[in-house]
Amino acid sequence: MNYWSICLAFLFFLLTPFSELISQDTVCLKGNEFDKTAESKPTDFYFLENNFGLVLGKKKSKIPYKFIFFDSNLNASTQYDFPFEPQSFVESLVVNEQPHLFFSRTNAEGKQELIVQKIDSKGKFLPHFTLTTFNNLGGYKVNYKIAVSEDSKKIVLLVEHPFQKQSHEKITLILFDEQLQLIKIVDKTLDVLCKHKRTNLPIISNNGSVYILKKYFNKKSQYYIFHLNENEVEQAKISLRTRDVVSLRYLVNENGVLNVFGFFKSPIVLNYEGFFSMRYDNSVEPDFRKEFFLPSSIVAKFKSKKEIKNKGFGLDDFKIKRLLTDSSGNFFLIASHNSRFQIKEGVENYRKGLVVFKFSNAGNYIWSSPFLYNQHELTNRVGLWGSFISYIDNNELNIIYNSVNYKSKKTEEFQHNSFLSTNSVSFDDMGRSSTKQFSSIYNFKGEKMGLVPSLISKNENELYLMLENENKTKGRLIKLAL
Repeated sequence: MNYWSICLAFLFFLLTPFSELISQDTVCLKGNEFDKTAESKPTDFYFLENNFGLVLGKKKSKIPYKFIFFDSNLNASTQYDFPFEPQSFVESLVVNEQPHLFFSRTNAEGKQELIVQKIDSKGKFLPHFTLTTFNNLGGYKVNYKIAVSEDSKKIVLLVEHPFQKQSHEKITLILFDEQLQLIKIVDKTLDVLCKHKRTNLPIISNNGSVYILKKYFNKKSQYYIFHLNENEVEQAKISLRTRDVVSLRYLVNENGVLNVFGFFKSPIVLNYEGFFSMRYDNSVEPDFRKEFFLPSSIVAKFKSKKEIKNKGFGLDDFKIKRLLTDSSGNFFLIASHNSRFQIKEGVENYRKGLVVFKFSNAGNYIWSSPFLYNQHELTNRVGLWGSFISYIDNNELNIIYNSVNYKSKKTEEFQHNSFLSTNSVSFDDMGRSSTKQFSSIYNFKGEKMGLVPSLISKNENELYLMLENENKTKGRLIKLAL
């Protein structure tokens, strides 16, 4: 079957509303079915010249990762299990236009190795090697965290040294070039006590500017910023004038300018009372700090007057999910609701919807827009069809989500979380949303497939998505042209 025949066959299964979403001349492609395990989910998707690669990870396995190679028609041709002994996955990155998979393992000498597995353009595994090794201590292991610059030319490795009770936290920063050649090593003892579990996020820009964002709990959550200045690590607390930061996200540009957006909580309850923007230019002192309280119209979309009176003003059970930027330098911060309930049938995830906040390049608040979608799913019934996909197209924010409602008795609402109705919503320059429907069912050769609520990849004007069957034992990649 040729390329256009595949597209026509795919479009045959799409209902009219979806045809409205994508134009008549939209090019599409669907690959064949491939085998997977129910608990595995996509970790990363790679462009390998004219071919593609997908990493699937699963939690309940000693060897939890698999690499699947796809040809130019998105047909899965080969699958590789990672050739390691039991280990922990660290990160999956593109370095110098080549996929690199990083793993950590304890060697025969009791030291912690960082293993690098490269994959070539044909989807073949190259010989893996040890990038660095550090000593474990007293039964506690070294933790590795790694990040790459947007142009994939620079790498920073954060080494979290083993936990030591009543000692200050020790870290090592190691910089590499695109050939994984050593540039610099810097050791630092932080001004906070070491915790067994640590939340440190390394960041590196195209010009080599290095930051660490840290979440630290001491009676309450606190956030810190660290910046590598030559061979010294500067640090400061991320603070606001009258409120405590409760959540944040970042984007760094090619010049090393770090943009931070997030939410602050009320003094009484743990919720989102307002939001903020900050900018750091190769320093731990912000160029500006802008704070905004939530519009009452946003809160009213998710809480009744009675709930506001009893629980206080703000958004309850919300978390930041995405931070995106468009070609004009505007920022889109997306926060979504998710509540978990233990019920007779299992654990219910209930999502009321999300809120989008738009900021200018200068960090000024432009608009906010709520969107309700009311997802109900049972996680013990395979589940996890909820959440959403987000991307920017023509400077507009787009959201794709599934209608999930296990409570409904209506066939079109798919009470078994399997035959999913999928919708798209876009936000214009004024924050106004418009919704269009995908096909109510993805049905290929009699097998019903649902959209996995995570973006595999967006490449210029093409969107690559993944579908799964009800039991999540089969997958399929599709390509849509925007």
